[in-house]
Amino acid sequence: MLIRLVIALIAVTSLFTLPTSFSRAAAQDDQETEATPTVRWVPRWDRQESGASDNLFAVTFVNPMRGWAVGANNTILRTTNGGETWTRLQERRDRGTDFREVTFVDENHGWVRSNESLLYTSNGGDTWQPAAKPERNASQFGPGSVLGNTRLQLVTVGASQRLYRTDDGGQAWTQIGGQLPRANYDYLVFTDLTHGWASHGFTPSQLAMTQDGGATWSVVSQPINQNSKIVFASPATGWILGENGTVVLNTANGGQSWSTQSTGLRTSQPLTDIQVLSEALGYILTSSDTGVVLRTADGGASWQSLGALGTREVRAVSFTDAEHGWVVGDQGFIDYFHLVPVPEEGPANAE
Repeated sequence: MLIRLVIALIAVTSLFTLPTSFSRAAAQDDQETEATPTVRWVPRWDRQESGASDNLFAVTFVNPMRGWAVGANNTILRTTNGGETWTRLQERRDRGTDFREVTFVDENHGWVRSNESLLYTSNGGDTWQPAAKPERNASQFGPGSVLGNTRLQLVTVGASQRLYRTDDGGQAWTQIGGQLPRANYDYLVFTDLTHGWASHGFTPSQLAMTQDGGATWSVVSQPINQNSKIVFASPATGWILGENGTVVLNTANGGQSWSTQSTGLRTSQPLTDIQVLSEALGYILTSSDTGVVLRTADGGASWQSLGALGTREVRAVSFTDAEHGWVVGDQGFIDYFHLVPVPEEGPANAE
């Protein structure tokens, strides 16, 4: 384990120069001497023991202590101590449910989703309540988007995909609008109850947007990645993974037009996940040979590597702030990004 940490530290520090926004050194008091030791904060990835051997597909944290990860064979994991320990919340079942989405709005209220089921909790995952089917003939729960107590949900009904809304944990549903432009959107995001976007990556790719809460949708002609995850920091500013692994797409006008932003990668690498915390701060996960997380602090104008993860079988990323982040992947893989203090002695006092 010690060898791995040393290697990881060398890899990270060689790839990543600590931005000034990461500096945590306190201003020194005027009375301190030159010999007072200072502290340099170094970024590092540490492997966490998930206690699971199943593939993990999604992860979310609401603060640096509390998070959830979901995956194959009915896997739902929770940590309350920043990932030092993880607890399974559902009994494992071979060939059980593959949960692909996990969303929490606070420490208590959250959702997990598979194609076949949608579960809601109001106590942090201690217990789960299955959502009712919005329609008797509904065959699949598609992607969803959560705004406080409201969940907007795409549901497959026959040969169409329809949008529904629930405000009570999925027990009652209200249909919004009519049939969407196509029947197989992979991602859905709303920034408020008015502005929303749906994306589908496989050929032919498609991006659709609504400005009336889903009552009507318009199609935007824009080639996008097969992994078409779309994220918005505001109704105007958003990102989506581009066709080529060396670029992401950015919009500043609500998705009406998109421009390319270079990731800085030299060759096209699969872009696996994307997350934004603000209009300036965001993260991209790539499943390259070693797995890499890229960070932007300037709205995507430039991206910087946070170091190699040691495996390409990575699936999802979740950061709570610039100092704490997690990546999950196959066979229960969880890696933790954080800053560790390295004391530096000042110059010795003259005798």
